[in-house]
Amino acid sequence: MKNCPEMRLDQFMEKANAAYYEKRDPFSDFITAPEISQIFGELIAVWIITVIRSMSKPDKLAIVEAGPGRGTLMMDILRVLFRSAPDICQYCTVFLIETSSRLRQIQENTLKNYEIEIQWLDSVYDIPTLPLIMVANEFLDALPIRQFIYRGGKKWDENYVSQGNMFHKPISQLPFSPVFQRPIKVGDTVEVNEAGQDIVQYVSAHICHYGGAALFIDYGYSSQVWGDSLQAIANREKVSPFVSPGEADLTAHIDFPSLKEIAEKQNVTVYGIQTQGAFLKQLGILIREKILLDHVPIEQRNEIRSSVQRLIDPTEMGDLFKVMAICNAELCAPPGF
Repeated sequence: MKNCPEMRLDQFMEKANAAYYEKRDPFSDFITAPEISQIFGELIAVWIITVIRSMSKPDKLAIVEAGPGRGTLMMDILRVLFRSAPDICQYCTVFLIETSSRLRQIQENTLKNYEIEIQWLDSVYDIPTLPLIMVANEFLDALPIRQFIYRGGKKWDENYVSQGNMFHKPISQLPFSPVFQRPIKVGDTVEVNEAGQDIVQYVSAHICHYGGAALFIDYGYSSQVWGDSLQAIANREKVSPFVSPGEADLTAHIDFPSLKEIAEKQNVTVYGIQTQGAFLKQLGILIREKILLDHVPIEQRNEIRSSVQRLIDPTEMGDLFKVMAICNAELCAPPGF
């Protein structure tokens, strides 16, 4: 992507991240919750089992993960499913939404020991017309965003990228209808994740028609916030998003209130927005931690304690990450909320 032509910020992000995920191991640059502790995936599995048990038993059910990384989260989920709810495995198919051929190979190797049908999809829009349980952990944040700068009155600029620099261009019309729940002043930046909004709308409509639930976990906002949240991570350090496109992971904070509003228009029930720390505590992370501490050698206990604290501590991932569940209206409230 060197010497890239002028393009909108979202177009730049899409191309840069596609190149990044195809050639690099993202986990050399950052670590996600499933990689921090197996307890995370085990609790998500318990959540899935509880929700499925609350549904009318379908003939077939899709368990979907969007952005499965190395397959660690799905491995932990399947381990618990096969141990605690083997009957569910009999009528489920696993669908992994992954575009990177390199990551697909890693995922296939990670999950090779589980006797369950696994299929790979290029897009959320390829999910078959079945009831589904969907998990998306740190998926939405990597989707491309557009940035708009308020210039006063009805005037706005949009951010573009060219030759390693970002610049503003006046626009004649906003692609969204502003609904400001907090004051906006001249110079404020409004971020719009159009791809994420479309996905949440589509998944919500799917759940309304076919049944099931979806769980979104990501870092972002529980109330409306203005500002530039675009960041790039390479070798576990923040770098410029524009210097070496395709060599760093580009992400942005998620506007959960907008996604919740979009989902609710599809006649589903939305739970949250909950902090990850509160969500995991309600699922029993501290109880699971105590059980593990009672059954592992002393030298492993500090590692378990520190990993759990990293997931739930407000100064770590506990408050920064938010959780939102979208459920068919006929389902009861899922655990964790």
